[in-house]
Amino acid sequence: MAISNYGYSEHENKKLLARKLLVYILIFSAIFTILSISFQVYLDYKRDIGQIDKQINLIEYSYIGSIAEHVWSVDRSQVEILLTSIINLPDVQFVELVDKTTELSIYLGEKTNLNSIAHRFTLEHVISKSETVTLGYLSVNTSLDNVYSRLHDRVLTISVTQAIKTFFVALFIFFITNQ
Repeated sequence: MAISNYGYSEHENKKLLARKLLVYILIFSAIFTILSISFQVYLDYKRDIGQIDKQINLIEYSYIGSIAEHVWSVDRSQVEILLTSIINLPDVQFVELVDKTTELSIYLGEKTNLNSIAHRFTLEHVISKSETVTLGYLSVNTSLDNVYSRLHDRVLTISVTQAIKTFFVALFIFFITNQ
């Protein structure tokens, strides 16, 4: 019993098979690249957001108590030094202190709501175990612009690298199947 070639010669069948193989490899590679980029971007985003969370924890546990004490003692110069050190942290774009006891308001940086995360900390002074005075609050805005910029660069780098790799693999397969 003869096997049908669908009207094609053996050489034409090899070319058709080579083209199909090349198309399947390109499709599979594109799907794998998209999934790989998505996963890597997700991990990078989580890592960068984790770094911002660490900075917020640093502010909460290292700065808030000192700021509250200097607000209580009305030491504006020390408060400004502490706020300046906070605004110099990576991704911090805006810091505002509002002292409700003296109506003092200090802000550093530029407040934008676009691509930012706002954090608010209550400033309190403990007078005794049972008495606490609320002095005001500290607002800190962190920017996501650098996070998005790094992610964009990462997507571009991975895409170009994967495209070059896919091109060479496809070229190699094309040469092997056309001999």
